[in-house]
Amino acid sequence: MPGYVGNPTLLSLSDLTIKFSATQPLYKYRNEFRKNKFSFWFGPEPIGEAQTIPIANLAPGDKQQFEITIPNVKQTSDGIRIEVKFTGERYSYLISK
Repeated sequence: MPGYVGNPTLLSLSDLTIKFSATQPLYKYRNEFRKNKFSFWFGPEPIGEAQTIPIANLAPGDKQQFEITIPNVKQTSDGIRIEVKFTGERYSYLISK
């Protein structure tokens, strides 16, 4: 699926990777959470995971398109839960003299 990521900051952004993880809706795991309260800390087992290729440079106020497909995920009447994480990003700014 295509998507966009933007940089709303006044800093330059580089080496940004976006990770997607799909799980069943949390209410489906109610019984597991009741049996083992520590399972809440680790969360449900993902159905599928994927990540974008690193975005080399994203200027302040700019946006960039990315493509992602999460394997093993099918549309159901219950829906799915998508978790998105940003990793590896580096921020920099230019000091003017």
